[in-house]
Amino acid sequence: MKSVFRVVLVALSVNASICLAEDKVSLAGAEGVALDLQNAIPKGWTCTLVSQKGKMGHPHGLEEPLFRLDFANTNLTFRGEITPGQSQLMHPNLRLHFHAIAERERILKTIKAEQIYSWDIPILFAETKQYLIVTSPLWQNHYTEKTGDTAWGAGVYTEEANKAIAPLIKALREYCDAHK
Repeated sequence: MKSVFRVVLVALSVNASICLAEDKVSLAGAEGVALDLQNAIPKGWTCTLVSQKGKMGHPHGLEEPLFRLDFANTNLTFRGEITPGQSQLMHPNLRLHFHAIAERERILKTIKAEQIYSWDIPILFAETKQYLIVTSPLWQNHYTEKTGDTAWGAGVYTEEANKAIAPLIKALREYCDAHK
């Protein structure tokens, strides 16, 4: 009985070690992508890696990604209309979710199915050899407004906002095209 218990314990230990190793590899990959992108994006933009499970969020219909990258430029501003006649200065920003390319077909089916909704839908941003990169219209030039206990947000797509974020999107697409 002792030997059976040891074999099960060893198998569990090996499995736990493999899972920890996979987490380290995926984190190393995420850190590498974040560093590569920080070097590829225009001056003034920052790239923040979010990889903690339960903290990345996800668009409607998808689960959390392997990791998330948030881009922002606090050196640029544009006016975003919050309510009719009321605007505020905002910084251009973008959120991207990185999923394993092995999940491509499933994620593309989900993106197609989610098109019927009007909020926080997933859209394909780009793909590389390793990743399917997803965003949402909500996450481009996103702002959040709090009304009472409820927080809601939206993406901003004015001409001024689109012009502010265009150099970032161009650099990100060039990076992704080079890594296909």
